[in-house]
Amino acid sequence: MVKIAPLHSSGSTKRRGIRLATGILTIALTLEWGAGSSLLCAAQNSAPSPQLHGVISRSRLLPVLRAPAQEIRFSPDGKYILLQVESMISVLAREPLSIRLSITTPQPVLARFSADSKSLIAATKALSIRRYQLDTGWTSNETPPLAPSGCLAAELSPDGELAACYDPDSRLNILRTATGEQIFSEYFGGPTSNHVRSPVPRGTGSAFAEPFGYFYAASLKGWIGRRDFHMEIKFSPNGRFVLARNSSGNVFCVEISTLAKIGITRGLGGKLGQPWGFVAQDKILALHSKKGGESEVLTFPDGKVLTHWPVTGVGVVALSQPRYVRIDSSSDGNSSKIFDTESREFLKPPYDGSTDIFENFAVTYYTDGEVALYRIGESQPFDRLTLPPRPLPTLRVAAV
Repeated sequence: MVKIAPLHSSGSTKRRGIRLATGILTIALTLEWGAGSSLLCAAQNSAPSPQLHGVISRSRLLPVLRAPAQEIRFSPDGKYILLQVESMISVLAREPLSIRLSITTPQPVLARFSADSKSLIAATKALSIRRYQLDTGWTSNETPPLAPSGCLAAELSPDGELAACYDPDSRLNILRTATGEQIFSEYFGGPTSNHVRSPVPRGTGSAFAEPFGYFYAASLKGWIGRRDFHMEIKFSPNGRFVLARNSSGNVFCVEISTLAKIGITRGLGGKLGQPWGFVAQDKILALHSKKGGESEVLTFPDGKVLTHWPVTGVGVVALSQPRYVRIDSSSDGNSSKIFDTESREFLKPPYDGSTDIFENFAVTYYTDGEVALYRIGESQPFDRLTLPPRPLPTLRVAAV
């Protein structure tokens, strides 16, 4: 539902608007970490109508607005499917295809299945951890923020047992999500000087009109809670390595078993300036965005070029079935294709877009809200489910 109302300059109107926005935010945060199995969100077309004054027009949006999928992944045993959009995390059962758990996420959240597929681990950017026990009635428990000062960038290991956090002091920290124990911490390219001014984006994510652009701050802390800092942190598929690169081109790698910093060759470090990702435990794909046939598969951590794949794009994601990788041609994930690393060919539709593959099963999420299950080689789904409309993420406007 979209409602357009004129702006008023009176103080009372502004105060009412702030109270309304604060109330909505409080409800969203409560739902985010609410009781597991009973946590189902109100659909867009059934949400209570807010009391707005001076409404000029009102109309129902058809089709319903839906956010693209940020993550879709089978659990390690293939029984569940994690589907994450900007405002919602859903866990689906594969047999039969059905919704088992829905969690609202008013802020960016990382989510992973545990190695035994019995729980879902969800973490905020401050590394406040919530565990949902999938085999005992969806009960959950929450830890205090493991990074109280926040993270400029954060990532969970594939099994959710570890979290990597790049903090405002330019340290890479690795922590255990179950206990909060910090097992590794080292400066990434040296500590940040308090005398160096840093450009920080304006805007806090509020739904109210606000200035845009940048301002200078004496600390990188100003980035926290605004937008993602330009920093990449990725775990290898087996969780053995953490590999990170910052906007200055510095590359940092840690081997988890020894907690030792691993040297990266200059050749591999240079390739990480392109879009890249792990495609196997010991292989990295460095993508070219324009030149077809020149994307390179390199050994890790040696950095030797193994072969070239005829792919281009802006992102690469290894799927649950190691034979396949997803190549994203746009940053929103709406334009993606599945590449077969054995045949060196792309799979034909419908195996494209937001898709994961486990053994001989493919799950695909479409922007009209349908989730479909396929058997590889078949063009028609053997099961499908249309998800109810999800709450929209915060819609922003800017004062020019």
